[in-house]
Amino acid sequence: PFVLYVNFIEPHMPFFGPRDNQYDPAVLPLPPNFEALPGEQQPLKTRAMVEAFREQGCTVPLRTDDDWRRLIANYWGLCSLVDTHVGTILDTLEACGLSDNTIVVFTSDHGDMMGSHRLVAKCVMYQESVRVPLMIRLPAQTKGQRVMGPVSQVDVVPTLLELMGQPQPDHLQGTSLCNLISEEQADRKRNVVIEWNGPDGIGLFTRGLPSALQGKVSPEELEASLTDPVRTIITPDGWKFNCSPRGDHELYNLNSDPGEATNIFADNKELALKLREEIVAWQQETGDTVELPVL
Repeated sequence: PFVLYVNFIEPHMPFFGPRDNQYDPAVLPLPPNFEALPGEQQPLKTRAMVEAFREQGCTVPLRTDDDWRRLIANYWGLCSLVDTHVGTILDTLEACGLSDNTIVVFTSDHGDMMGSHRLVAKCVMYQESVRVPLMIRLPAQTKGQRVMGPVSQVDVVPTLLELMGQPQPDHLQGTSLCNLISEEQADRKRNVVIEWNGPDGIGLFTRGLPSALQGKVSPEELEASLTDPVRTIITPDGWKFNCSPRGDHELYNLNSDPGEATNIFADNKELALKLREEIVAWQQETGDTVELPVL
């Protein structure tokens, strides 16, 4: 018996690698929400980050559409580099006769904005940042199946333990996904909660406030926004609520607005209140002590 944990740092800043020329930037599409710039109804943090990337770039300039396509091409080159080496591992399992007795999990610690809302990296609660790949290959598996609805990485360890016939320790917060393996049960009806505890992204502002915000925002306001410990809930029916201790709340319907272009919190406070109560229930269950404001 063995457990092998392989951690690739790519794709990651500075977004340069041996496959920078694998993809032609000229033919790569920009994200559908590339022009969905955060407005006054979105948190100060996201607006400030957009301006910082516009002024400073991110290892490459980010002022033109072609600049963004160059960055995206490099990013996909790094993703393909990882694909190749994952393939090497899978091929080796097969060559060693271990494929039919090994569970393989492919996932990542976070996503990357990569041009969505004209942002890069993580640090925000947009889907491109918080969504991660999660694929599990079981021994002797004969067909693939997609599990619909949100799941969390806290569910991975309980799932692996059940697959291996091991007991579930009481302290685990996640739940096994094994009951979703059959096609009839592939819809998961549970909320997922995501924590942001920061700070991160502060390095973008070592030169001070972006020029577009100077005279409008104080350094103290910016720091408070960057360190705001947001709690996010995503429901199986596609609602997403970012509850901000600073009051920078966001509510999105991911079914009708998958690019999170329009914050509808102001017009749906009753729903937001219900979702806040569900976050609070999760806090009580998990021992989270962040104080959320009354809406």
